[in-house]
Amino acid sequence: MSVGIKFLMSAFLVAGLLGGCVSSPGLGDTIAARGAAAREVAEDYKRGEKLVALGEKNVSRGETLIDKGQDQIRDGKQLLATAKQDFCTDVRNDDPACQ
Repeated sequence: MSVGIKFLMSAFLVAGLLGGCVSSPGLGDTIAARGAAAREVAEDYKRGEKLVALGEKNVSRGETLIDKGQDQIRDGKQLLATAKQDFCTDVRNDDPACQ
């Protein structure tokens, strides 16, 4: 290799090594970065706990609504059956719906 290329390669190597040393974060920066990351994780965890609690509450409410809905369906079917029976017995025994 020529002297010029060796010199440039050496210069880039030295600059890279020195630049790496200068740009590396100090202990304080590292601690601050880890502290910030820990705060973010803690906030996410708290937010997750709240979402789980809210979801469990919504599931409980949903189960209650399902039970009420099933009761209403059962009551409605009973009313339909009674109305049909009354209609067929008292009004139109010859109607095809009564067959």
